[in-house]
Amino acid sequence: MSPSSDRTRRLAVGLLLVYWLTILVGTHLPKSHPAGSLVGGGDKLVHLLAFAGLGWLLAWCAAGWGRLTAARGAGLWLVVVLYGAIDELSQSLVTGRDTSLHDWIADGLGGLAGLLAFFIVQRWRAARLCPPALSGAGPAPADPSPSALETTRGRGR
Repeated sequence: MSPSSDRTRRLAVGLLLVYWLTILVGTHLPKSHPAGSLVGGGDKLVHLLAFAGLGWLLAWCAAGWGRLTAARGAGLWLVVVLYGAIDELSQSLVTGRDTSLHDWIADGLGGLAGLLAFFIVQRWRAARLCPPALSGAGPAPADPSPSALETTRGRGR
C-alpha cells in the first residue's frame, strides 16, 4: 500500500464523516421556514442531492478497500436507505419537523444516483487508463528493440 493511497483513504473517510455529520445535524435542526416554502418539490431535490453526495462518498470509501462490485454497491445502498429511514423517523422528535415517506424515497433515490455515478466514473477512468488491446493485435513485446521485434516476428513463421 502506497502512502498516497493511505492518505486518499483517510481523506475519503474524513470527508464522509464530516458530510454525514452535516446531514445529521442539518436534518435535525428546527425548521426556520414554514412547511412547503420550497415550491415545486425543492425539498425533495435537496434530499436527493444530499443523499447522492452521501452515496458517492460511501462508494469512494468502499473503493479504497477493494473493487466496488455490484454486491458491495447494493450493500452500500442498503446502508443509505436504512440511514434515510432512521433520519426521517427521528425527525418527528424535532420541533417543526415531521416524517415523510416522500423524503425517504428521495433519500434512497439520491443515494442510488450517487453510487451509480461513482461506479460509472470508476469504470470510465479504468477504461481510459487501461484501454483494451486492439482486437487481433496480440500482446506487444516486452522489449521494443529491433532484435526483440525480429525474434517475435520470426515465431509466427
